Order: sequence, then structure tokens, then C-alpha cells
Amino acid sequence: MNRQTFVRAFRASTGATPSAWIRTRRLDAARQSLFHHAGGGLRTSQGDSGAVLYCCPG
Repeated sequence: MNRQTFVRAFRASTGATPSAWIRTRRLDAARQSLFHHAGGGLRTSQGDSGAVLYCCPG
């Protein structure tokens, strides 16, 4: 299977390109790690550039 065919089939199946899908999974894993590390004290803030996560010890 050539690259373009794979990308089209992947996008049709997942709704995202392979690189976007991997990036999303990595960000989700990082958020989960931060959440568990912070003991659930993870907050979000909406800014001009989108949601920002920050950790609040507590």
C-alpha cells in the first residue's frame, strides 16, 4: 500500500491524519500523567490560544 492510500484510509477510519492522531494520543497521555501526578489538581484556563492546562498543588 502506498503512503497516500494509507493516509486516505486512515483518515476515513479515524477522522484524522496519522500524525494528528498520534499527536492527540500523546497529548492525552501527557494530560493523564499530569492529572495523576497532581492528585487530581489539574485545572484548565481558556485563553486566546485555546485551553491551557496547569497544575495546582494542593
